[in-house]
Amino acid sequence: QQFTMSPRLVIYLNEYYRFITSSLFHGSMMHIGMNMMSTMAIGSSLEKQVGSFTMGFTILWGILLTSTIYTGVSWLLYLMFDYERMMYQHSVGFSGVIFQLSVLETNLNPNRMRSV
Repeated sequence: QQFTMSPRLVIYLNEYYRFITSSLFHGSMMHIGMNMMSTMAIGSSLEKQVGSFTMGFTILWGILLTSTIYTGVSWLLYLMFDYERMMYQHSVGFSGVIFQLSVLETNLNPNRMRSV
């Protein structure tokens, strides 16, 4: 749990490194394997359209954005509804970034469709 995304640890202990490390670590070999295959399938066509630099920037932006949204939603739920369970949850993985890449790839595709 040293590198997982935990909103409580980010907000109260200032462990901001978790914004990045939580996306780079995975729960199991199958988890990382599925994420790698998904990233390859979506990312290869997207990279051809936007270029390597833009793709790298988009992935970094996605890592920061998904972690920030997760932390923000958890914090707001705690403040507004006194629901602190999400503040203590630990999460890992690249799935949020893969979803972002999938949305971008679909929007750039002339058909605006994506077969799964």
